[in-house]
Amino acid sequence: MLLTGATGYIGSQLAHTLVNLGHEVHIVCRPTAHFNLLENIIDRLSVHITNGSFDSINHIIAQAKPSLVIHVASLFISEHQPTQVQDLIRSNVEFPSVLLEAMSQNGVKHLINTSTSWQHYDSNKPDYSPTNLYAATKQAFEDILQYYVDAKKFSAISLTIFDTFGANDSRKKLFSLFASATNSQKPIQMSAGEQWIDLVYIDDVMNAYLEAINLVTSNDDNINHNKHLKFNIKSNLPHTLKHIAETYEKLSGKALAIDWGARPYRTREVFTPWQESQALPNWSAKVSLEDGIRLILQHNASKHHS
Repeated sequence: MLLTGATGYIGSQLAHTLVNLGHEVHIVCRPTAHFNLLENIIDRLSVHITNGSFDSINHIIAQAKPSLVIHVASLFISEHQPTQVQDLIRSNVEFPSVLLEAMSQNGVKHLINTSTSWQHYDSNKPDYSPTNLYAATKQAFEDILQYYVDAKKFSAISLTIFDTFGANDSRKKLFSLFASATNSQKPIQMSAGEQWIDLVYIDDVMNAYLEAINLVTSNDDNINHNKHLKFNIKSNLPHTLKHIAETYEKLSGKALAIDWGARPYRTREVFTPWQESQALPNWSAKVSLEDGIRLILQHNASKHHS
């Protein structure tokens, strides 16, 4: 298998999961990549460095000969600056499109793509409604992928990821903020906290990718032969940001220094997660918000003691 985005949180967790299941895993990285999240498995991975050109990626695909490509890499910017437009398009549209062409040239026709719930700003619209330019670039790639499915007979699955959380997550997301809010005298400024968030624990996200691998490589023509199937990875149990903070306080036994309402909501804040999405067969989120927070707190405590 060939994996993009392996140096990020979700991608590195997936690399660990696949290697531990005995898969041969090739990863594609930029020259500037940091491998700190892969330290304990780096000798079990085949690492390929690319400059993003077709020749470079084509050479990697020809060398690796993967039966399946899993595309997790992306550049996430919630509210872009004018100078970031080209970076977003290069990372989220150009790079994976070149990857598809290299796959096509080498007869590799199975892909799992990672999409985002931010492609659905209006929770009542059944279809596309981009929250931001990042989401628009993710949709643009899905549209390009459709060409390879129709014309080049690819079999593809796009997993729409909602919010994710887990132990050992260094992303500047809620729970790293909460951890610093318990250790700080200075309150963290947040919005009023009324937005609903659908959180999926990282172990459940891994199981979703494994289920998608089974599905996309299945020999059953009725399931996924020359199709682009789209599934959501969500818990269906959203919580308000305030409730998530209260739950963290209760389970950690520590008050959070948060100044609610000190920051305005984002220009296009999503208040209700997208409702219309299609569930991945044979998968559901198993880890509750409470259990996920307990796992994070246990991990943080063990890291602190060691």
